[in-house]
Amino acid sequence: MPHHIARDELWAKITRGDDFVLIEALAPATYAYGHLPGALNLPPDDVKRRAFELIPSRDTTVVVYCANRGCHASTHAANELT
Repeated sequence: MPHHIARDELWAKITRGDDFVLIEALAPATYAYGHLPGALNLPPDDVKRRAFELIPSRDTTVVVYCANRGCHASTHAANELT
């Protein structure tokens, strides 16, 4: 079930080395320009086609992010993943 986490909570997960998959839900060009450490690129339109190659199992914790509060790509991708 999707839920929101705060930016500082995400950064804590990254710096602790928690076991999770980090997904950037923006276009590949945006991802190539810059992304969070360890993030994989998976735009919402690609979720059904590529999720199984990027996410090891259904039990894997996945964090999806996009550009800002006005961007809904992460919500769309998270809903597709669910």
